[in-house]
Amino acid sequence: MEGQGTIAYEFMKQVPDLDRILVNVGGGGMISGIALYAKRVNPKIKIIGIQAKRVFPLENYNKTGKLVTVDAHASTIADGCNVKHPGGRHDDILRTMVDEYYCVEEDTIASMIIRTLLETRTLSEGAGCMGLAALLNHQIPVSKGEKTGVVICGGNIDIVRLYNNFKLGTTAMGLRLRAKVLVEDKPGKLLELYTLI
Repeated sequence: MEGQGTIAYEFMKQVPDLDRILVNVGGGGMISGIALYAKRVNPKIKIIGIQAKRVFPLENYNKTGKLVTVDAHASTIADGCNVKHPGGRHDDILRTMVDEYYCVEEDTIASMIIRTLLETRTLSEGAGCMGLAALLNHQIPVSKGEKTGVVICGGNIDIVRLYNNFKLGTTAMGLRLRAKVLVEDKPGKLLELYTLI
């Protein structure tokens, strides 16, 4: 936790009046370290945890104090955050120092992997860009002038998974369409289809 808390130090060194930090959550160590440091420096800062919808045990955890049961066989492309029972030494921090928890869908995560790669030349695994996915898909309300820090991390993604995410992500972004079309075997029909497309 202490080591990962240095992320908050870096954020607040660059932007001292930060209003919130969005953090991808698996087991909870990173968000706990960030929350401990950030809240000590600025008790008003908001710490927001992001998980994949398929694996979202922390839903309303800050309100109920109880983990939501997640299917033991559930999987997500955010495999670095595929943790069914977060907590441990940092359980109390997850309950009391994280202000809100949100989740993101699989296609949203996939499209953010591709968007981040295309727009910034940064390779982030699914678990590393969920906060950015939630922010840029307007799941988290942000008022004009508010300053938000987002953790983007982890480039641990193999080429096969990246290719599969590319297909899912570009489809979700509206950049790819797959369709099956029956075309009569007559002269001019292929040109007719091409013209229609």
